[in-house]
Amino acid sequence: MKSFFQLMNTSFRNSDLDAELVIIPYIINNEVKFNEMLMSVNGNQLFSQKATMEKAGIKDVDKMQEEIKKEIPVPPKPTDLQ
Repeated sequence: MKSFFQLMNTSFRNSDLDAELVIIPYIINNEVKFNEMLMSVNGNQLFSQKATMEKAGIKDVDKMQEEIKKEIPVPPKPTDLQ
């Protein structure tokens, strides 16, 4: 970097520049991207549904799972159709 600045700006050529490298890690701060990441992890079965919900910040995971069971209709068994 120092060489680049000295090359681009002639006033820096004879000066001793003090430069420091700063690395900023990638952090997901977008809720949609974070949830997509959790869903992709859960879809690959790396984490259980319960663990994924906990990572997503759901406080009462057991209550949420009960609500999901109530919302999704259970398909009839083949023996129930006869």
